[in-house]
Amino acid sequence: MRYRYNLPNDPNSYVSDIAPEIAINVVEIPDVSPEQIAKAQKEIAKADVLSKYEFHTNNGIQAYNDFRADLVVDLYTGLIATELDAILIGNHLIDVYGWIQKGDWKSALHNFNDLTESMPIEFDAYKGKVLQIITDYVANNYEN
Repeated sequence: MRYRYNLPNDPNSYVSDIAPEIAINVVEIPDVSPEQIAKAQKEIAKADVLSKYEFHTNNGIQAYNDFRADLVVDLYTGLIATELDAILIGNHLIDVYGWIQKGDWKSALHNFNDLTESMPIEFDAYKGKVLQIITDYVANNYEN
């Protein structure tokens, strides 16, 4: 068994095989196998990834709501001619926003052209706007 000793007036702790009877403030450190350490490291890494997905998912939901609100405002101000045009724009971008709402911004960027290739040319401004939003988000929120 290994022990961690915290000695009075000594901010440094150390691990030793010295019997606990001669130490002050002993905290027992259980023996841990390399497999247990690897499993714990994997669980910590997974928790980190899940935390990032939650962050990206929340941002994706907000981005989708912003997009929908922009479409409605553009419809009300005449930038989009008809309600049907607004619906068609939304329909052509729904798969992209599906990826984003799940926190998969990089997948949305990677699949963007395939997901929007059938979008009519008159909607290119919206396609470009969404592509720029995704590109900026990935550049600012991912390590690589």
